[in-house]
Amino acid sequence: MMAVIWRFFCGIATLKFGKELSKKHTSSNMEGDGLQSGGVFALGSGDKTDVLFEFREADNAVTEFADNEKILEACRAYSQKHKLAAVTQDPPPPIVLPPKAEK
Repeated sequence: MMAVIWRFFCGIATLKFGKELSKKHTSSNMEGDGLQSGGVFALGSGDKTDVLFEFREADNAVTEFADNEKILEACRAYSQKHKLAAVTQDPPPPIVLPPKAEK
């Protein structure tokens, strides 16, 4: 636990990262639980849920983030294995409305 606290508050990478964030997001109030970590989990469906992907912030450097491509790969593999709809990173096509008729 002490290693996590030390890394979070005193690591050089953390200090540099915090400085960059404060420049980009000047409206942040820095309130809340500073020791709270998050993560990303992709889960399968059903009663016996498979963990397709997991990324825990507490297990990684402060400057490391979950890799979107790895998340998509895990979801695609699960989708193909279970014959589900295709997983894509592309947004759905825009809905184009016909022009209004002139009166």
